Amino acid sequence: MTQTRVTLAIACIAIALIVAGGLTMTSGEKTVFEPAPTLEARPQPLAMAPEATNARSQESDEEQITTSKPRLAVAPAVEHMRESRSFLPLVGQALPAPAAATVTPQLLREPLLPPPDGVRRETRVPILMYHYISTPPPDADAIRRDLSVPPEQFEAHLRYLKENGYRSISLHQLLLHLTRGEPLPEKPVILTFDDGYRDNFENAFPLLEKYGFKGTFFLITNFIDEGRPVYMTWEQVKKMRKAGHEIGAHSRDHPDLRGRDIDFLVWQILGSKEAIQNGAGITPRFFSYPSGKYDENTIAVLKSANYWGAVTVRQGALQSSDRPFELQRIRIHGNYGVEELDWVLKYYLGE
Repeated sequence: MTQTRVTLAIACIAIALIVAGGLTMTSGEKTVFEPAPTLEARPQPLAMAPEATNARSQESDEEQITTSKPRLAVAPAVEHMRESRSFLPLVGQALPAPAAATVTPQLLREPLLPPPDGVRRETRVPILMYHYISTPPPDADAIRRDLSVPPEQFEAHLRYLKENGYRSISLHQLLLHLTRGEPLPEKPVILTFDDGYRDNFENAFPLLEKYGFKGTFFLITNFIDEGRPVYMTWEQVKKMRKAGHEIGAHSRDHPDLRGRDIDFLVWQILGSKEAIQNGAGITPRFFSYPSGKYDENTIAVLKSANYWGAVTVRQGALQSSDRPFELQRIRIHGNYGVEELDWVLKYYLGE
C-alpha cells in the first residue's frame, strides 16, 4: 500500500514535471516567434522633413536658441527661385541670417504709380539726354567730345529753357499723365543724365538748382560700388535725391542687353535696382538701356522687377501710354549751343 502510494506520488510528480515542461516550451516558442515590442521610430534630426522638424521641435528649439546661435537661412534651389521669381543667389551651405538692419536699408518714401485707367494717350514731351557736364580733356577721342557738354554751355541751355517758359518734370509725372491723365505744366521738359559721372554732381546739380530745374540721373551701379573716381559716390546720389532729383538705373556695368539669358538680365536689371536701394536708400522706378540696346526679354524682366518705364536713344518727343518702356529722347551733342537746342526742340515738337 505504501509502495503503491509512493508510485502514485512519483507518477504525479512526473506528470507535473511534464506539464510544467510543456508550458515552459510553449512559452519559449511564443518568445521565439512572437515579434518583440517595437519602439516609436525616431529619425535623426538631419533626415527629418522641414515641416516635421518644425512641428516636433518648435517649442524645444525656441527654448534653446540664444542670441549667440542665430537661425540659419538656406538658399532655395534654382528651380524654386525661378518659379517664385525671387532671383536670390544660390548658396551651397547654410548661412546665418544677417541682422535686419544690415539687409533692409532705410528707403525714402517713394510715391506709387496708380493703376492705369485704360485710356490710350499720347503727348509730346522732350526728354533731353546728357552725359558728361564737363570740358573734355585735350586727348579726348571723338566719342568723349561728343558726349561732353561744358558747364558754361549747359548753363546756357538752362537759361534758354527758363527764358522760353519750359518747366522740368520727372519721368514719374510723365507716367502719371500717360496712364491716369494727370495734368502737366505748359511746355514740360525732362532732363536726363546717363552713366552717373561725378561731374553731374559737381557741375550739373548746382546749375539745375540755380535755375529751378530737376533732373533724372541714371547710374551704372558697379562703377559707383567700386569707387571709380570718375563716377559719383552714394553720398552724392543721396544729396541729389534729397533735393528732389530723380534717380534711375543704367545696369550694373553697361552691357548690351540684347539676346541675353534671363539670369544675366536679372543680374543687370534687378541687381542695379537693389544696388541703388542698398547704396542710397532709393527705389529706382525707371531704367535707361545701356547704349540704347534692348529686346523683348529686356522689357519683360524690367516689368517683373517692378520698374515703371524706360528711356531709349530713339530720337523723338512723342510719348505714348502704349510704350512706357520705349520712351523717346533727344540726344544733346557736345557741340550743341543754344541755337542747336532751339532748333532741335522745335523740330521734334512740330513747331
